[in-house]
Formats: sequence, C-alpha cells, structure tokens
Amino acid sequence: MSSFLLSAEVFVYAALAFYVLGLLFRDELWLRGLLLIGTIFYIVYYYTATDAPLWDAIVTSTILGLVNAVMIVVVIWERTTFAMGGDTAVLYSFFKNLSPGQFRRIMKRGQLVVVDEAQTLCVEGAALDKFYFVYEGQSVISKRGVSSDVPVGHFIGEVAFLRGVPATATVTVQPGSRYVVWAHDDLRKLMKKSPNLSNALIALLNLDLASKVASSQPVGQ
Repeated sequence: MSSFLLSAEVFVYAALAFYVLGLLFRDELWLRGLLLIGTIFYIVYYYTATDAPLWDAIVTSTILGLVNAVMIVVVIWERTTFAMGGDTAVLYSFFKNLSPGQFRRIMKRGQLVVVDEAQTLCVEGAALDKFYFVYEGQSVISKRGVSSDVPVGHFIGEVAFLRGVPATATVTVQPGSRYVVWAHDDLRKLMKKSPNLSNALIALLNLDLASKVASSQPVGQ
C-alpha cells in the first residue's frame, strides 16, 4: 500500500477521482474546477510516470487545462457584480432576476441618457422601435386623456416590444431624469442568441407589467 501511494500511478487515480466528482455536479463552476484539478494530476503523472516526461501528453493536457481555467474566469465574471459602480450598480438593483453576466450583455446594447429638458419617449398609437427603463426622476403617462405619474424603476414601451404593437400610451420624462434605451432589433438579436437571457428578460418584463396592473387596481380587486 505504501509503495502505491509513493508511485506515479496514484496521480492517475487522483485525477480520475476529481473527474468523476466533477461530473457529478450540475453547477458549471464546480464541474470545471474539479476537472481542472484532475487535469493537473494528469500532468503530474505524465511528468513522473516514466524516466523521460511524456511531453506530448503534458502539452496537450496543459492547453486543455488553460482553456478550462479561462472559462472558469468567464463563469465567475458572469456570476459576480465585480466592477459594477455608479449608474450600473443602481440599475442592476432593478434587474436582480438577471445574472450579472446577462445584465452586462443587455447593457452593452443599451444607452444611458440623462434628460436635460422634458422629452416624450413614446406617443399613444404611434409605432415604436425602442423601449426604455426609467430609473431616476419623474415621468408622466397619458392614456385616453388620463395622466398620472410613473414610479421610477419601470419599463416604458415594453408592450410594444413584446407584442409588436404601437405604443399603448404617451410617456414624457421630466428634466433630470435618467433612463436606458434599447433598440428593438438590437435586443431581439441578442435574445435570439441566448435563450436563457431571453427567458429571463421576458420574465422581468412580465413582472413589470404585472406590477403596473396590480398598482392600478383597488386592493382586493
């Protein structure tokens, strides 16, 4: 037994153990992390198994390990809010059902705007090719001649985006407000590339719609 523990073969079985353990995890980070440890054990084995190191196996395993390590960094980046600050951090507080990585991807397609003077974002009955998220300031919604304030932290034009119909109301934002704007086509292309992001964003928009409906109805109705 002691001779086995001191032999090169122990590294093969250690690598196998980490590979098997990794494959038992559904979480991608655990899977990749354990496979990386297994790869390191394989590299040690290839270096010590024979009198001359098995360089071809070492090189190929090292390349695979480096690719895996890079992907581990990508996964961690997708899951953390590292380097989020300012308006981005404020915005993410409204997008909590998206992962940090998904949020970063949709923000790359959006544009942050600070309103200097009153600005109409959409007009009731008019075609709309953009939609908005107002996260600071005051905005007024007018529908069928009735006007009311819109609380911050809501999407504007999401019905037109989801259903491909004209704007259902007129919305004007006041000076000092801040919002993000996305072009329909740009965001739809991104959603088509990532079904998970698409599902998460649609769920977020539906929650926003439900919140608006609930707040517009008397309690108990």
